[in-house]
Amino acid sequence: MSEASSRPDSDWRRPAGDPGGSFVGALWVLETESREEAVRLIEEDPYFQTGFRRYRLFVWGKAFEDVAVTL
Repeated sequence: MSEASSRPDSDWRRPAGDPGGSFVGALWVLETESREEAVRLIEEDPYFQTGFRRYRLFVWGKAFEDVAVTL
């Protein structure tokens, strides 16, 4: 093993969040009328259809319903 390949910064499997580290996925934030619409959007994504992605669908709510949030 060469010196370069034994250093942690040369390993392609660095922890997520490290610059140059492995890609671990994506986060989609959706506002839909139904769960079925969210599932349709996800499952029509080309990366999902080719088997490159899996998904878990969560429902989130705002802590303060009356406060506007702009992303």
